[in-house]
Amino acid sequence: MSLTKIKIPFVIWTLQRTGGTNFNKHLNRLSCHDKLQDEPFNSPREHGQLSKDWLKSKDRAALKGGMTAVCSSHNNIKHCVERVPWAVSGALVEASHEAGYAPVFLYRENPLQRLLSMEYAQRTQSWGPKTVAEAGDNSEVFRAPLDVDALIEHETNSNNKLSKAWRQLRKIGAAPVAISYEELYSADSETAQAGLQRVFSRLGIKATGVQLEEAIRSTGDQQTRDRYAQFTGIKKLQERIDSLLPPIFARQGDDAHKSLIKPGRQMKRLILHAGMHKTGTTGIQSVLAKNRDDLYAKGVYYPKSWEFFGNRPDLPSANAHFSLFDAFAKGKTDQLKQLDRFKQHLKEDISQDMTVLISAESMVRHGLGDNKTSFGERRARFVARIAEYFEDFHTEVVLYFRQPDAFAESMCSGAVAAGSHLNFEQASAKYLARFRYRHLQDAFARHFPVSCQSFEAQKSDLVRGFFNNLALPMPADPKEITRRPSIPKPAVLWLLKTKKDMTENMGRSEVRRRWIFGLQRENADIFRSGERSSFWPDEQTRDHFRTLMLADFDAVNFAAPGSVAPLCVWSAADHDAAERRFRDWERTHAVWLADRAKSSIAPFTDPQAPSESLV
Repeated sequence: MSLTKIKIPFVIWTLQRTGGTNFNKHLNRLSCHDKLQDEPFNSPREHGQLSKDWLKSKDRAALKGGMTAVCSSHNNIKHCVERVPWAVSGALVEASHEAGYAPVFLYRENPLQRLLSMEYAQRTQSWGPKTVAEAGDNSEVFRAPLDVDALIEHETNSNNKLSKAWRQLRKIGAAPVAISYEELYSADSETAQAGLQRVFSRLGIKATGVQLEEAIRSTGDQQTRDRYAQFTGIKKLQERIDSLLPPIFARQGDDAHKSLIKPGRQMKRLILHAGMHKTGTTGIQSVLAKNRDDLYAKGVYYPKSWEFFGNRPDLPSANAHFSLFDAFAKGKTDQLKQLDRFKQHLKEDISQDMTVLISAESMVRHGLGDNKTSFGERRARFVARIAEYFEDFHTEVVLYFRQPDAFAESMCSGAVAAGSHLNFEQASAKYLARFRYRHLQDAFARHFPVSCQSFEAQKSDLVRGFFNNLALPMPADPKEITRRPSIPKPAVLWLLKTKKDMTENMGRSEVRRRWIFGLQRENADIFRSGERSSFWPDEQTRDHFRTLMLADFDAVNFAAPGSVAPLCVWSAADHDAAERRFRDWERTHAVWLADRAKSSIAPFTDPQAPSESLV
């Protein structure tokens, strides 16, 4: 029987110990093209000189030219991304796409066996069947416990590189296809055939059952798996693995691999506006709340959170859905009942043709679990909980990002105004995870389609941009009624010094009074509101921070930053003058401040004090 031949050259994007050698061997039997040596860009391999030259010279033009020459041969390639510098993989992304290669991703759904296999191979130097020692000959290799932290770091970095390759291929118009080791080698025959048929379809052939069975049965097992149980620390390793972010395509990818909408079911569209913080969310939420009835008549439902979760409807926070995600995070008995009632309401009381819109920037900071686990692991659990809850809806996520250096300054200012004792350097370190935009994006992208938007690019008409981006009808009154003002940077330094000088912690009431004082227009002189200033000491420090935070994040094209403003300073004389004025202002507006406190009015809501004395 003649076999259908693969006419398209392919690249298998994978990691070591993922069954790639056997898979590559089988696909090459069906290919019209020759193959390069496995992992050809590793240092000792046939094109390893490209990696060596890159490490030595960092010459991107030379790397691109060399990779273009390699791909012009149309020889099939199996590439392990963790074995070479990312620049080499990035060059392969572009050159292979330009040369017409089909990208095939092979990964592990549960990487435990891959990591144990890799550890065993490293300890025994058994990288193939011919070098595997007889059972019992190497029991000493199991004496040292597994370095779980190192293995988790390796797996995280490896998955990040696979995900980055996938994203960049999709960005330049490629159509990658993904298949897991478990589909190929561990699943039932029907699952394996479906997975292989998906790959063969991408490679342009209609495979026969015989060809599929040949691939399924070519396991390439080195017969060492039963030895791994001797390792110490496997349980701890599996627990850490369970909280890892898998490659981005493991839960998303092309429609054939994992549909985001269950087949055969019409599902309500549900949009999660997840922030981020400091990107105009308060203003957008005020427009949504003000226009509830009008939007409902136009097919957009913006729920009233207090009807289900018991939060106060008279507070500005009721414009958003913070209480919904507090319930996810805390999971108290009464909150679980509230969640059940809210979900039932969305499913049964809202018509199928309505779009449900939910907004809360707290989605990006909540996590599940204690502080013994990393923020990334807690975030993964939290978003997985959201995905499970909304599994009966066609859910999508919209995220707004702002320049990370400006975001860091704004986050610090807001935290200090709300009571934090941390200075800019300390706050930037504490909230570092919130500035790693790719991690935040990927946590959602594992489960939902994600739209990433630039705050700076749209802030001149943020509301219109929001509705247009989501293809939603404009509300009747799009004017923002609430926009959260920020205190000037000198006022931030004033608050920090005041807290530092106090012998006791500043009470909540005084924190809020000082916050309001910092927002007064009449204090523009002492807080130098009209002057440009910065918390960044110099451009080098700022640019280094930007480089770290934007690594691997290409969903938003941020404009290049301008020069750094002069460093914000606050002298003892400045502080004494501000303290005197604050005490006078506090006495003058005592009644007004007391009324605000009694009504629980947020400091940023209508903060300007009346001009007349209310003593």
